[in-house]
Amino acid sequence: MEGRPADCVKLALLELLPEPPDVLISGLNAGSNAGINVLYSGTVAAAIEGAFFQQTSIAVSLEYTRPKPLDFTRAAELARGVIEQILARQPPAGSLFNVNIPSFDNGPIRGIRTVPQNVAPYLEAFDRRIDPRGRVYFWTKPGFRCPEPHPDTDVSAMSEGYITVTPLQFNLTHATMLQQMRDWQWKL
Repeated sequence: MEGRPADCVKLALLELLPEPPDVLISGLNAGSNAGINVLYSGTVAAAIEGAFFQQTSIAVSLEYTRPKPLDFTRAAELARGVIEQILARQPPAGSLFNVNIPSFDNGPIRGIRTVPQNVAPYLEAFDRRIDPRGRVYFWTKPGFRCPEPHPDTDVSAMSEGYITVTPLQFNLTHATMLQQMRDWQWKL
């Protein structure tokens, strides 16, 4: 089967598993899924799918700052400790968490912080390239960054050496705007 991470979770929950799991862990992803990148993440999407099916779901990612072998063993040990602490508090069914472990290249882990998702935009750049058939394509340049992360968010806490835990929800409806729009006069 070919499919995205969320498709794999759905297939597992609806067809492959004889009974639902106690917890759904998505990851350990190579690269952080913090800030606005949460919206683009397959790792987080898989956890969202689990939460949609009322499974406590946790996305886990390991930041890397340069290409090299990542210490997944150490990251998995840290992630397990965080996950055990989340589960010990018996979150309601369908709870959704995003855990990011900072790069080990930036020094020792300073602790764990519960913080909101940063919504400041990232600066990204692209290389324009041409493939062997003469077609133009674009490649994301390395080093995209969040130049001014909001304080006390997942991006800023990770940059300070903290593992971050962010409770998420998958309903993205802007409730205030929805209420205002109900008064709009729509025309066909």
